[in-house]
Amino acid sequence: PKRFKTTRSSLALAKTIADELGMEMDEAENIARVENYYDDMYRDILKMLELGDDIADLHPGNYSTSQIFAARTSDGKDVVVFDMVFDFCIYYLCLLITIQATFKLEAEELQQLIEDVSVLMHILKNPNQFKVQRERMQHYNVKYPKALMLSHPIGRTMTIFMLCHEIAHCTLGHVSKTSDKQHEFDADMKASEYFARIVDKGALNKETFAYIDPKITFSPLFLFQIFDVYEHWLSMTGYQNTHDSHPPAQLRMKHVEPFFSNIMNEQSNELHQGLTKTIIDTKTFLTRLLDA
Repeated sequence: PKRFKTTRSSLALAKTIADELGMEMDEAENIARVENYYDDMYRDILKMLELGDDIADLHPGNYSTSQIFAARTSDGKDVVVFDMVFDFCIYYLCLLITIQATFKLEAEELQQLIEDVSVLMHILKNPNQFKVQRERMQHYNVKYPKALMLSHPIGRTMTIFMLCHEIAHCTLGHVSKTSDKQHEFDADMKASEYFARIVDKGALNKETFAYIDPKITFSPLFLFQIFDVYEHWLSMTGYQNTHDSHPPAQLRMKHVEPFFSNIMNEQSNELHQGLTKTIIDTKTFLTRLLDA
């Protein structure tokens, strides 16, 4: 599979965003960081959890599957596969919902944003649309760079939780067994425990690729809410949810919500409440769009 790499257009976009935010950008550092970013994040997660490097290897890249999952190779090695199309969709869904929550949009802007949410859902279901549609989303980074100040760390924290979830499948011995819904509930809970440990470790050392800001500890709950919007879109468009082994996102969120209520501070609760209202609005607007 192709690895995550920078392109001339992505570097130009990063430079434009940096300029809009009044920040300096080191091109060489940016290239190196992109190509090793998820490897570095995964390494730091394992280190902070004190699990050792031999739990499972990370395989980030373009698999055209729009998924993140744990599996076992033919030689008995556990691996975590992280697809760049899936990463792209989660990044932009988080950005678009954050824009909707933090900016007052004109009716036409909101209509376009909801249409683009639907496009991202299409890409999740049909990864072959990625190359055709990726340019469509880039203007949001330039037009709403301040939204990135919130959406980027939230999206990054979602990724940390998802990696913790797949690591949990490995540590719980699920990869050698037939998938079932209980495995997902168990992995969600174990991932939540891992997540809390990473939050605590980050309080002692922020110089890590797996640092989690305490005010966005709600991010895993927000991730389940985004998955719920996707499941709603699937039902509205007549697509079948191919992840039958996974419980509905709402049930998964309810399962871990009591745990997160104990680690979320006041600011995290306030941010989550605001984004929850936006998620509800997004589902309503999507319904209207698809009914039309």
